[in-house]
Formats: sequence, C-alpha cells, structure tokens
Amino acid sequence: GALLPALLLAAPKPADSAHYRTVRDRVGDGGQVFVYVDVDGYFTELGRELTTGVAAAAGDDASLALWKQDYAAIFAELGLAQVKAVGLSSRQLAPDRFANRIYLHVPEGRRGLLQFFGGAAHPFASAQLAPADTDLFVETELDLSALCTTSLQLLQRISPELAAQFPGQMPTADELSGLAALTSLTQFKGRFTAVMRLHGETAFGPESEFPHDVLIGTDAHGPQFLALLQLRQPELKAVKTEGARTFYSTGEKLSGLPTPLCLVAEGERLHVATSEAFLRECLDRKAGLAQAPAFKQALAATAAEGNSVVFATPRLFATVREAVTMVSKLTHPDRFGQSSYRFFLDRLARITEPVVSVTSNLPDGVLVQSVGPDSLRESLPVLGLLTPDLAGNILRVALPAHVAKQYAFRVAERQAVPVRENLARISAVATAYFANNAESEEVAFAELLAMDPALAELKPVA
Repeated sequence: GALLPALLLAAPKPADSAHYRTVRDRVGDGGQVFVYVDVDGYFTELGRELTTGVAAAAGDDASLALWKQDYAAIFAELGLAQVKAVGLSSRQLAPDRFANRIYLHVPEGRRGLLQFFGGAAHPFASAQLAPADTDLFVETELDLSALCTTSLQLLQRISPELAAQFPGQMPTADELSGLAALTSLTQFKGRFTAVMRLHGETAFGPESEFPHDVLIGTDAHGPQFLALLQLRQPELKAVKTEGARTFYSTGEKLSGLPTPLCLVAEGERLHVATSEAFLRECLDRKAGLAQAPAFKQALAATAAEGNSVVFATPRLFATVREAVTMVSKLTHPDRFGQSSYRFFLDRLARITEPVVSVTSNLPDGVLVQSVGPDSLRESLPVLGLLTPDLAGNILRVALPAHVAKQYAFRVAERQAVPVRENLARISAVATAYFANNAESEEVAFAELLAMDPALAELKPVA
C-alpha cells in the first residue's frame, strides 16, 4: 500500500483502486491531510507466504507442527483479510482545533476482531444519565462473545486440546462463583457507560480524598458483575429495594472516597456511583447531557449515532494538568523528565473547547471521527510505521527465522541425547580405571577400550 499526503497523491484512475472513492467520500480529501492505503488482498498474500516459509523452516519435525498453519485462513478469521483499504484525514476548523477521521473499508462486512465493538451504530441513549455539566462521558459497546468465538476458532485450528478447555456457556445463577462469574462475562454483549462531574479543578481534596462525582454502569450481565464485586468487596450488602431496583452499599466509605460506594441493580443493568445522591440523580434524570448545547454541537461535528463516544470538557484537562503539575513537583524529574512534563502540560493548556471522539460501525466499514486540538498530520510518522507493509515484512523474516531456530534447537537437543549416553559409559569405565590406578592422573581412550571392548560400540554423533 502507499502512504502519501493528499498534496502528493494524484487523483487515481478508477482502475487504480476499486475502493478509493468510497474511502475518500468517508473521510473527505479537502483538508490539511488526506492519506489512502490500499490493502486489498495484502493479508491473504502475506498469509500464503508465511504458510510456505514456516513450513519450509519447520521441515518434518513433528514437534513444530503447531507452527505449520494456514496463515491466510487465520488472517481471514481474525477479520484482517476483509479490510480492503484505510483512509484518514484532518481538517482545520480553527487555531488548535481539528476534525479528524479514520476509516477502515470492509465492504464484505466485519468479522473476527472487528466485531468486538458491537453491531450497527445506534443513538447514545445513556447520555440521558449524565448531568448537563458532565466533564467526562464515555459510552462504548462491546461484544466479548465475538472476541471469544474468534479466539475459540483459532484455538481449534492451532491446538484442539487447548480449545477443549475454553470457557463454556453461561452458568445459571446458582452456579455463580468467582470463576463461573468471570467465565460468564466472556459472553458479554452490551454497553458500558462512565460519567464524571468535577467539583472544581483540583484532582484531590484537602484530605487527599476524591471529591468528584463518578457513575459507571452496564446494561448487560449486571448480576455477574455484581457477583464479582461482592467477591472482592465482601462488605458490599443489599440495603434496600425500591420496585425493580435493589440498592447495595459498602457501609463504610472506601479509602480515598468521601462517602460509601453505592450500587443499584435492576434486571441486567448495574450502576455504581461514588455516592447514593449522585446515583439517584443520574437514574431519575429527565434532562441532562443529551440536551446540553456543547454535547449536541460535538455530536453534530462527528456523528449522532455510533458504537463508542468519548466526550471531555476543558475543565477535565485543566484538572489533569493540575494533577500532573503536582506529581512533577513531588518526583523531582531530571532535565529530560522536566522537558517531557512541560511538553505534556503545554498540550493540555491548548485545550479550550470540548474534545469528542465517535466510533461508528457502518455497513461497509468502521469510521472514527474526532474533534480536538491535534491534527493527524502530527501522527503521520507513527502511522507510517503501522502500515501493513512494515509489519508484514517483519513477519516474513521473523516468523520463519523463529521456527528455524526452534528446528535447530530440536536437532541439537536430539543429538545431545546420544552424546550424554556415550559420556556416561566412558565416565563409568574411567571411574573404574582410576579406582584401580590411584596414582594415575590421566588415561587414554585406548586403555579404556582395552578394559571394556564394548566402548567400541559407542554410536557416533554427527
């Protein structure tokens, strides 16, 4: 694939890439940066080369059979072979304000690892939980069952014995234990939500407590998460039930928190908050972040529907800046550390408007849109290193070389066995010789052969 800024990339003919126009339309090419990388067929070809190279390196050694795989099929199961092209762009909106887009073109549909972030894009319903003055809001959809299915398929291909030990189906409530609850979460398919509202721009209070409001929740597998939390926090007990809601509390405040931790379970939903007051405020809210002008503007600049959203206010970054400044004073960094701190603090100081990032699963790919103080132009050197060509070339050399090294080790190990056996026989005869000739300091092999003619039958080792 090619990695070129837009100003160096001539408009290709339709025959140059069947996917170019789709990618261009998704990310836009009229801004500061436009990059297009065509990877159609790349992972399939790479897989075939790895299959051939590894098979040659492993030879007929049965102990290396694990490495002799159909790597093209593995890349297909991982979902990499379905990615046909990648595009990214940056458009400047104002000083220190950029709209960035990254798009993975998957016209045949996502599979494997690309299914990890859920299904079709949808409205961000949990924004209704967050107050209008929220400083950090995160909603992300995850499909751990897709990740586990992909892992199981790979294990069945590589090692059926390991696949037989893979976690099974979701247990019943009566079977829940630490391991069973954790195992059940491998089937998780739902949304996580995190909300933070700051009180001031100081990370910690005068008593080193965390004074801010935080809510974390999930709309699926709440009973399993609750079981795990109770195993880690035995003091977490049910304190009251209100309709379908059951409230839990740690009773006493945890270290670093001004109030006891509070949870509420409602069917498959589970929410945890730093205080009961904030928990109730979020659950009973009629209007909030979803109606806030700053949040609505952020979604208008990115996407109103998606599978993941991160929204952060300048006050959050100011608080992080204050915390980093405090840490830098406590750690007494060297000159390099001081320079790193200054660089980081300066970047945080540039954030004067909300930052947002939205990831959306589309019918033909995955689109990430963000608005913030940084352009993707600054990341081009790093992104250039992440192109499939570099990783593929490293794999082409490293994987067969590793298998060849293992093959040489196995050969040397097999040769070492008769060597050890020969030395043991010679040592036994030599020990007997010196027992009868205590005055001798050395002995020739011919003398040992005279004592034990069977030494002539020692197997030569190449």
